[in-house]
Formats: sequence, C-alpha cells, structure tokens
Amino acid sequence: MRVGAESTGLVDGRASRTGETRVGRDAPSAAATSSGPTGDTAHGACPGSPIAAPGAPTGRDDAPGAALRLIGVGGGDASTGTVDAVHLPITGGCGCGAVRFEVTAPFLSAGYCHCTRCQRRSGTAASANARAERGSVRILQGEENLRVWLPEGGREKIFCVRCGSALFSRDPGSAEYTGVRLGAVDGDPGIRPESRAYVAYAARWEPIPDDGLPRYPEARPGYAEGR
Repeated sequence: MRVGAESTGLVDGRASRTGETRVGRDAPSAAATSSGPTGDTAHGACPGSPIAAPGAPTGRDDAPGAALRLIGVGGGDASTGTVDAVHLPITGGCGCGAVRFEVTAPFLSAGYCHCTRCQRRSGTAASANARAERGSVRILQGEENLRVWLPEGGREKIFCVRCGSALFSRDPGSAEYTGVRLGAVDGDPGIRPESRAYVAYAARWEPIPDDGLPRYPEARPGYAEGR
C-alpha cells in the first residue's frame, strides 16, 4: 500500500489537534493521546476469566453473494460462532463508498467489545469485530482516504476521513490490518460473534443481551496472541 496524496489539512501527515494520521504500508505510525479518559485498559493486556458460559446458538444468514471460492469453516458449529461456509473473498467498504476492501481468507474469530473506546468511536454500546489473518485484508480503492487514531496503550483504529466509518484495527507500527469491523462487511462474513469482552466497562444505558456468549471483564483469551 502507499500513502495517498490528497490533502485534508494535515501537516506532515498528521493532524496536530485530532491525532489523525494517514495510513499505508510505507507510512510510519504516529501516536495520538486521547484528550479524555478512556475508561478501559489496554486491549489484550489482561485476559479475564469468563463470567458466563456459552449457551444459545447464534443465527445464520443464508443470503447468497458474489463469490470466487466457497470454503468450509467448521460445519456450522454454533458454539464456536462459525457457519457452514464462507464466500471468498469477503468484501466491504465505508459508508460513502470511497473505500473498498476484500478479505481473502476466512476470519479467525469474532466478538463484541464493550470497552469505552469502542463505545465512543462507534456511538454504540458494543462494537462487533472480526480478527483477520495477517496479509488477508487488501484495499481495493480509496486508500488515500484512510486515517488512523492511535489511543494510548491501544491498537490503531482505521477509519474513512470522508464519512468517518470505522473499518479496521492493527497493531501499532504494523502495516497489516488484522481487525475488521463487521458492520463494514458486505453480506455474510462467514462467522458469528463468539464472546463479549471488556464487559466491566459496559454501557449503563443498555443491558448486555442474554445471548449465552461467554463474557470477560477485560480482554478475551487469545486476543493478545492475535487469535
């Protein structure tokens, strides 16, 4: 990937007051300290113990979609959040259509994050995210519209500068997008959320659904290892 040339009022690739930077494989990451309290710990730093056991099965969306390959991913085991098959590549984009991407391998896992940062960047009580294999996410168009916010102690958050859509996350300093926001995916992502993390910081205005998913007060097991 390369850094786009479009100017959006950034100085030396950085917005000094907002903590936004351009992103790309050749662009260095620049940290931005958030202006207010985050209400959570660094993601992946403290895997917790489950406080609820898995239970009810998840649903399935059988809507067909354009596909190059059809890959089995676990035979529809509801306890692991998988469905029978996934159409590859998985495609998606931002709200205004400026950014389009594809994922060429099945997602490794998926889950809900209830941390305060996810609440504030998404405007919702929890964010639904999938973990992608390294090297499997490819930007098809609009890379010049991507920006990054790096909160202190967290992963880089990638979004579209035109419409503000949250799209990806990645390790600080990495060029690989390993987190994909499920809301940015077209159609069926081939996986279902498997757990709820950072529930110690859950929004007080919306009860956590009684969906049988395991709950962790901090990061889920395996998060720090990239699973």
